[in-house]
Amino acid sequence: MKIGRSSGILLHLTSLPGRFGIGDLGPTSRWFVDFLAETKQKLWCVLPLGPTGPDNSPYQSRSVFAGNPLLISPELLLERGYVSKRDLSPLPNFSPARVNFGAVRGYKERLLKHAFLGFSETREYAKFEGCNGWWLEPYALFMSLREANKGLPWHRFDKRTKPSRDSVRFHKFVQYEFSTEWEQLHRYCQERNIAILGDMPFYAEHDSADVWSNPALFDLRPNGESRTVGGVPPDYFTKDGQRWGTPTYRWKKLQKTGFKWWIDRLRIALQRADLLRLDHFRGFEAFWSVPANQRTARNGKWVAGPGAAFFAKVREELGNLHLFA
Repeated sequence: MKIGRSSGILLHLTSLPGRFGIGDLGPTSRWFVDFLAETKQKLWCVLPLGPTGPDNSPYQSRSVFAGNPLLISPELLLERGYVSKRDLSPLPNFSPARVNFGAVRGYKERLLKHAFLGFSETREYAKFEGCNGWWLEPYALFMSLREANKGLPWHRFDKRTKPSRDSVRFHKFVQYEFSTEWEQLHRYCQERNIAILGDMPFYAEHDSADVWSNPALFDLRPNGESRTVGGVPPDYFTKDGQRWGTPTYRWKKLQKTGFKWWIDRLRIALQRADLLRLDHFRGFEAFWSVPANQRTARNGKWVAGPGAAFFAKVREELGNLHLFA
C-alpha cells in the first residue's frame, strides 16, 4: 500500500461502540472503517493488540505475539456457528460510555469457552498452527500454567504443575479466532484503501509468555525476578522519573542470535498492520536501567542499546519497512 501525505484517526478498538461492553472486531469496526473512507482519511491508528494484564493496559501484555481475547466479536462467533443467539444472553448491564473490564472479561470468557465446545481442528486451523506454533505453543502452555497456579506470576509457579491439554487447546482456539477476525478486518481496510498504523511497546511485561519462555534474553535474577527494570529519569514533569517495572533486555545475547526474537516480533506485527510505530524509540540508542529493588526511577543509569546494528539486521532480514518513532 502506497502511503503519501495522509491523515487519519487514533482510536483503539476497545473504544468502539457496541452492546457487549467493549469495542471489538465485529460490525462496528467495519462501520468505523467506512467512516474513515467516507471522510477521506487514510490511516487508522490502533494501540497494541495483545492480551492485557490486571491493569488492562495495551502496553502490558501477556504476550507480544498473541491477540487480546476481549476483542473477539460475539456477533462473529454467532455468524461462524460457534454460538447461538441464546448463548449471547443474558447480557450484563454494560455501560455505553465506559468499559467495565471485569464484567467484560467474565462475559467473554464464558462465551469463548462455550464456543470452544463446538470447535474442530479444520484445515485452516492446522495452517494457522503450523505457521504460528513457535509462539502459539509457549503462549498456550504459559496461560494454562497460570490458570493451574491461580494467577501467580511465572517465577512462582509450582514446578510440579502440569498444563491441562484442554486448557492449552482452548487458548490456541482463542488465538485462531482472534487471527481470523483480525485478518478479515485488515482485508476490509485494504479494500477501502485504509492503512492500519500499529503500535509496538519497547518492553515485554515480566509476567508474560515472552519472558517465561525466553528468560536468557532478559536481565533476570536466578530466581526469575527482574534484576533491572525500564523507565525514564526524573525531569521537569516527574521528580521521581517513571519506573515501568518491565525487565530490561540483554542486548548482547540478543545480538548473538541475530536479534531473532525482535525480528520475529516485527514480522508478526507487520503482518497485522501496514505501518508500525515503535514506542519508546530512543531505547534502541540508550535506555534508562533501574535496579528492580528501587521504588522510583531516580537511581537508574543510561545503558547503551543496540543502536544502528539492530536496524541494519532488521533491514537485512525484512527489507525496507514503514516504521515510525
